[in-house]
Amino acid sequence: MRAAITALMGLVLGQCAGYCQNPQANAASPLPWEDVASWANVHPTETDNIIFANVPLLANPSASPDPGTPNGIRTPIPEQVAPGTMNLHVDVYQVPSSQPTPVVVQFHGGGWIRGDRPTSVQTFSALLAAGMSVVAVQYRNAKDAPAPAAIEDVRCAMAWVKANAARFNFDLSRVVTYGGSAGGHLALMAAYAPASFDPPGCTDQPKVAAVLDFYGPANLAEGLTESGSSDFTHQWLGTQLPLAPEAASPAASASAPSAGGNPKVVAGAQPPAVRRRWPEPDAATILKAKEMSPLTYVRPGMPPTFIVNGDSDHTVDPTQSAELKKALDAAGVPNGQDLVLGGGHGGFSKEESDKAMLLCLRFLEAHGILPAVSSRDGAQAPGVLPNGVPPPTPAQANLPQNNLPNDPPLDPKLPTLFIVGDSTARNGLDLGWGDHLAHYFDTTRINVANRARAGRSSRSYIDEGLWQKTLAEIKPGDYVLLQWGHNDGGDLGGAKPRGDLAGDGDATEDVPQTTGPFAGQTETIHTYGWYNRKYVADIEAKGATPIFLSMTIRDIWTPDANGVSRIERENKYNAVMKKIADEDHLAFIDMAAVEAARLEATGEENAKQLFPIDHTHTSSEGAELNAQSVVISLEVAHSPLAAYLKAQLPLPQPAPMPAAK
Repeated sequence: MRAAITALMGLVLGQCAGYCQNPQANAASPLPWEDVASWANVHPTETDNIIFANVPLLANPSASPDPGTPNGIRTPIPEQVAPGTMNLHVDVYQVPSSQPTPVVVQFHGGGWIRGDRPTSVQTFSALLAAGMSVVAVQYRNAKDAPAPAAIEDVRCAMAWVKANAARFNFDLSRVVTYGGSAGGHLALMAAYAPASFDPPGCTDQPKVAAVLDFYGPANLAEGLTESGSSDFTHQWLGTQLPLAPEAASPAASASAPSAGGNPKVVAGAQPPAVRRRWPEPDAATILKAKEMSPLTYVRPGMPPTFIVNGDSDHTVDPTQSAELKKALDAAGVPNGQDLVLGGGHGGFSKEESDKAMLLCLRFLEAHGILPAVSSRDGAQAPGVLPNGVPPPTPAQANLPQNNLPNDPPLDPKLPTLFIVGDSTARNGLDLGWGDHLAHYFDTTRINVANRARAGRSSRSYIDEGLWQKTLAEIKPGDYVLLQWGHNDGGDLGGAKPRGDLAGDGDATEDVPQTTGPFAGQTETIHTYGWYNRKYVADIEAKGATPIFLSMTIRDIWTPDANGVSRIERENKYNAVMKKIADEDHLAFIDMAAVEAARLEATGEENAKQLFPIDHTHTSSEGAELNAQSVVISLEVAHSPLAAYLKAQLPLPQPAPMPAAK
């Protein structure tokens, strides 16, 4: 986690070095690849049509013998090959470098049924501009051989990359697989698939350092029934033939629509061709589809993966990318996503395409595949945060404040981010971070609703009916940030009956109540974990997504073993939240780690200025900084909420901290 935070802390104040919706170059110290205009100026050394394998042609009656030829692909060269075989080729694009370069292994799209290597470097010019060499790979299409031939071919190409690393100056510790559509699927399978897919002689492959998946199918069993992808998925799997064309009735076939839309009889008309249809997939087809699906092989230890897809893709359903991301999250695999709003199956606008590639490059930078820009690499003077970020300042004039209503009406057509917590999230006018969060999000695409209430605990928020009221607002597709703990250690009864039992077990205690909603009754009190599991169950029953958020940092400092004053970071409540999150495969967003690093960078005396009331409650400026830490921690965790951030996060460039007194 610390490494991920270090890589992305440039987001803290005035920079967007991570995965923002519309990243901008760091004006202070940009790298050349951050200038999109520079991508067109790259002129690599190109070596074309290198044979890396000779493979058999295998009959596939399910495949179309002439699927068509897309524009912009390499023209096949005539070769002498053994009957029933074909040669496979790679093209290598090298960038000048005295040191070994990262290498991107690129796989073309075309639904596994058509296509070849591109004739232009435009597809990967951004990668070349970032100092990476590219290997573009040919593989067998469906008419040449059914699945798993294409996967075997790309695995063999990976072995070729390793065997030829010295010849082409490749750095085998920084190998990236990349592709779009079927190429995205193959980029995933090149990294995820087990060794059983390796052809003979192709077992010695480099370890993949990262995957760039552009709208690739992740669950082929789903693709068998999706209207846009079922045809090419069936063709490539090659396990079922299409049904014969159905005969049209003479009356229907002799009719044609008139200009007014009503049918009219056309003398001598021939029955129109009926589009052939695939049968419902049988058990064998579904089994093979799962065997060919990247989703089947997601497990801990897979390489960091960045996903780009449109939310209106009618060829590969966007739920496949969502399903993949959810599986990666559950397995603890680092990942990120650029969900292009209104985007289809590729064909994005230039702005969206450039943004997607910038996000990919910054993802690679964050994971050590590209060298970090100097202002993000941690080699900075004392007194500033890692990555050259200035310490936070309480100077209110330099901080953007929340100019949105605290309780804006919710647009029912949009997803909603609900905040459920205590006074650190909402405490009077603008004194909680929840009231400062909305202005970091594009509220034309997502509602932000702060439902936190001061003085409440995970138990009392339920007891007082506040949770039932919030739950009534939640709908499918919403998100709920849960942050409890500051009041959960209180009394079980008495004047403020809001405490709960420690831990995550099933323990209960019956306590007579004299105040509160159970006055005059005996209340059965549960553990902190029990209450949080109830929130999770209720949220998921509504079709929404629960997200645990670590507790806000308190201004409590203690010396470490070296005598260095450190701010409080861990507590028993965070540990329980993380345990539940791990067991139930939920997100645990560690904003405490981000905020602790920022406050320690200011120093103990300066940090106290942000806590004018007590060690728990901040000023409005401190609330703003906490909100920034929530945003940063969401991006560190590659949360889907990051897709709703504004194009340019309004992160301030603060004035220097006043001298400590």
